Amino acid sequence: VDGMPHLMQLQEKYRESGVEIVGVAASERAPTADEARSTLDAWLTEKFPNLNYRIAFDSTGEMDKLWMEPSFSFWIPTSFVVDRDGCIAFIGEPTELDEVLPKVLNGSWRTSDQAKSADAERIAEGEP
Repeated sequence: VDGMPHLMQLQEKYRESGVEIVGVAASERAPTADEARSTLDAWLTEKFPNLNYRIAFDSTGEMDKLWMEPSFSFWIPTSFVVDRDGCIAFIGEPTELDEVLPKVLNGSWRTSDQAKSADAERIAEGEP
């Protein structure tokens, strides 16, 4: 939640470069998925009336099963950057996106020592 204004700024800054920020609400709880979605929509409208990026809604746990667990990502929020080739270029803290996005966009991130180090650290943190 605290990072949402920053993500809005990034969406505005990089929109013309083809960047699309997508948030995923995967922890909403209610008796039914429809109720959880309605509550989420009302909250978003109240707190972020000018939200400029999409929020996906996962009531099935697929985000955890297909993205969070396989990437050893156990903290929220976690950012996943998918590059133009459809490859996951970065997994990490949203606060790191200011540094990462320009490099992903210009193609220098994937081969950088910084990218390799970030992956190694993230995986080491998730290993038992």
